[in-house]
Amino acid sequence: PSTPNRLRDNTTVVTFTNA
Repeated sequence: PSTPNRLRDNTTVVTFTNA
């Protein structure tokens, strides 16, 4: 579950950067 957790964090960061 560590891999998907990091992937979700990365997606959140990307969304915040895009916004």
